[in-house]
Amino acid sequence: MSAIAGFFSQYNHIPESDLHAMALALKHRGQHGEHFFHETPAGIAHCNLTIEGNFLPEIQQPVHSACGRYVLAFDGDICNADELRREYALSTQPMAEVEIILQLIVQQGIRVCSQFSGSFAIALYDRFEKKLTLLRDCLGAKPLYYFWDGTTCVFASELKALQKVAYVKSHTTINYAAVNYFLHSGYVGGDYSIYTNIYKVESGTSIEIRENCLQKNRFKQLNDSIQAETITDFAQARETLRDLVEAAVRTRMKNNCKYASFLSGGIDSSLVTAIMQRNSSARIQTFTVDFPDSPHNESSYAQKIASYLGTEHHTIQCTKNDAARILPTLLDIYDEPYADTSALPTLLVSQAAKQSAPVAFLGDGGDELFLGYGAYTWAQRLQNPHLVRWRKPLSAVLQLTNDSYRRGAKVLNFPNKDLLPSHIYSQEQGFFSRPEIAKLMAQPEFLQAFEQIQYQNGLARTLSPAENQALFDLHYALQEELITKVDRASMHYGLKTFAPLLDDSIIEFALNVDERLKLHNGEKKYLLKQVLYDYVPAELYNRPKWGFSIPLQSWLAGDLSFLLDEWLNPQMLKKHGVVNPKVVERYVYLFRKKNHAHLYNRLWALVVLHQFLEKDIFER
Repeated sequence: MSAIAGFFSQYNHIPESDLHAMALALKHRGQHGEHFFHETPAGIAHCNLTIEGNFLPEIQQPVHSACGRYVLAFDGDICNADELRREYALSTQPMAEVEIILQLIVQQGIRVCSQFSGSFAIALYDRFEKKLTLLRDCLGAKPLYYFWDGTTCVFASELKALQKVAYVKSHTTINYAAVNYFLHSGYVGGDYSIYTNIYKVESGTSIEIRENCLQKNRFKQLNDSIQAETITDFAQARETLRDLVEAAVRTRMKNNCKYASFLSGGIDSSLVTAIMQRNSSARIQTFTVDFPDSPHNESSYAQKIASYLGTEHHTIQCTKNDAARILPTLLDIYDEPYADTSALPTLLVSQAAKQSAPVAFLGDGGDELFLGYGAYTWAQRLQNPHLVRWRKPLSAVLQLTNDSYRRGAKVLNFPNKDLLPSHIYSQEQGFFSRPEIAKLMAQPEFLQAFEQIQYQNGLARTLSPAENQALFDLHYALQEELITKVDRASMHYGLKTFAPLLDDSIIEFALNVDERLKLHNGEKKYLLKQVLYDYVPAELYNRPKWGFSIPLQSWLAGDLSFLLDEWLNPQMLKKHGVVNPKVVERYVYLFRKKNHAHLYNRLWALVVLHQFLEKDIFER
């Protein structure tokens, strides 16, 4: 784990001092030293995060090829690097991971990156051809932003580093397509950033820059793993999944150090933690979050599971006072609007875990891969032609009932079937629908279409509605919301994290398991649960799923209500002029006076947006 930054500019727009300033802005991601390469027209910086007890040799980055032609900097972990070294007969001597990566690329070309199992962001400079290549793993687990205006490229692991470059600051404005995207989803997704001319390297994509030309190439995508036939034999599937998860956890426990686990008390984190403890001679450090103000609290369940597994357990308190203190700082960490308030407990648990261990494991991916979310039920339900035909009048009637039904009414009222997956996600999370955004924007020019990749292209078989919704989540919400949340929160404290359920082998397996093994007689994540019960008794899980979600609804209606007054008052809204004050006033009124509690995430998104507009790290 580390950070990378750099530039490519034939017109010498970027001084070498900016390279050092970018590295300094990323020091939290790599706390053990910065090193640089600079040679007109390019520069690369690397910030290193060393993990104690690493069995592989380490080497200073950026690293140079033996022929002197290539320079490479790398952030991430390639779990099968040593296997690839042997397969391609690179050397019989131990090699640093980054040396293996560079030699493979030099020998086999960029396409070899499709064989990498793990998370990575790579910057490769060809000194002979004067060409810069940027790459990102298939799930986008490692962040990589780049500025491009047709002549100059500047890249970095986080946006805050790009803010240090004067040329970039003078060539960006607010990206209103990204603002629309954020209001709909709670995050800025796709290849967008909140600024014009700044983009994300898309997952599974390489970008080549030379002179005044930028070319994108997709070297790997999730859809390639989907096969024509599914696995239908339960016993075989259970045995295979157990072996794959065991292997994924073991291969990531490759350092002689202490390990931590984020143990929410749910299925996914419990399975990962159980296998960790089984493969460790020392007690695993487990961490969960307690919300004293919330009726939905899994901390006591996590304690019971930790006691059964024999881990050293820690419970972190998260109160409304913590929220009032930390929530305003989220922009400093995430750099652009981000509305998932579970970032708060993730920050708290990351800070606590770092004090006990340098590496933490988590259970992300289980819901998307094994159909654990309610959105997948909605996807199936909305295929009913009678429900689709009468959805708008039915939605209007439900709006007149209680708040629980109002939320369902929002899901029913989708604009068209092409936009159904993003609509289901948006309304399940409580954000603005596209028609609502059209009414919310203050000026017509602020209502800008935001595009999403065609995630259904090239599939070997037709997916069910639930599978299709899950694939949408894998392409979008998992990458841009969940992975981003953990990456920024953990790296803020220099904590290395792994999500073994997102190992390439498990993803490929899960995408080809028959839906009936995932959703069995109405029971979600059936196959994954049956594997878990080999490690932990089933009776510990006879309860609802809650996770690390904070009680934002009650807090905004109570002690944190001042945030609505501070950030959504008419003066603040008119100052920035992005949204219509009258429309916002109506939302606040319904939430406070008419018991429309389901609107809390919409209001929170507006608070976050105006905190961003007021602060704007590019200081316009």
